[in-house]
Amino acid sequence: MEIEFTDITKMYGKKCAVDNVNLTLESGIYGLIGANGSGKSTLIKMLAGLLKPTSGKITLDGKDICAMGAAYRSKLGYLPQDFGFYPDFSAYDFLRYLCAVKGIGGSLAEERCKKVLYIADLYTVKDQKIKTFSGGMRQRLGIAQALLNDPSILIIDEPTSGLDPRERIRFRNKLGEMAAGKIIFYATHIISDISYLADRILIMKDGKIASKHVTSDELLAEAEGTVWLMNVKRSELPGIQSKFNVSGILPLEGDYLRIRIVSDVIPRLDAVSGSPDLEDVYMRFFGEVSEYADADKV
Repeated sequence: MEIEFTDITKMYGKKCAVDNVNLTLESGIYGLIGANGSGKSTLIKMLAGLLKPTSGKITLDGKDICAMGAAYRSKLGYLPQDFGFYPDFSAYDFLRYLCAVKGIGGSLAEERCKKVLYIADLYTVKDQKIKTFSGGMRQRLGIAQALLNDPSILIIDEPTSGLDPRERIRFRNKLGEMAAGKIIFYATHIISDISYLADRILIMKDGKIASKHVTSDELLAEAEGTVWLMNVKRSELPGIQSKFNVSGILPLEGDYLRIRIVSDVIPRLDAVSGSPDLEDVYMRFFGEVSEYADADKV
């Protein structure tokens, strides 16, 4: 199974949301990282068949997904960024309703609902109304509905935004468990999720894929020599922040701070080289820390 993006561009009037993207995806987990507004969600919606590209095409094993229509959708599971549900439905009734929408009926619908509820760790609460669920439980229900048709392609857009750390870890683990034999395309701006989960990482910036099909180790190797540690006075910090990307600040005794800077050039002669992590990689590309970054690290 192979998905290929060829010269994919999406315009909204004069604004270019996705700019000439070329990618090849095979079985595995692909993490798409980018700041808000980078074009991630637009790319995801085109892969899901919800938007048509302005130019270029996306193919599955050589066939245009737009021309495939229902044949493509039957292979697809999709969890959008804003997952809608009926709050007064129970989890089970909601999934049975979606089975009917997807054309899954009879004993197969019963079997699929039961299976995905177990996968999502929701079987024991299947008769509870969705409005009683926590945010993490609702996200797991979102994964359950995306798996109803046993898809070979799973597309997930910003699934852990707003979840507490425990639920984020649980959600990541669930994705890892179901990855075998599937293409999982996972978009987020929380780089710690990607570092634990993705086989390959793609970085999107200003509608373009800035770095693609690399591992965490390859990204870190690329960032060697770009992280610097310095002790500075508090009064110096604003001036340094106006010139450099500061990814971590740690208070020291008295009026001093230990700061972590991401820069391709040494910021000051007394700066000491540090080891990069993926948060530093994110700042190097986007000039900001990602959500859930540890601001106290140095």
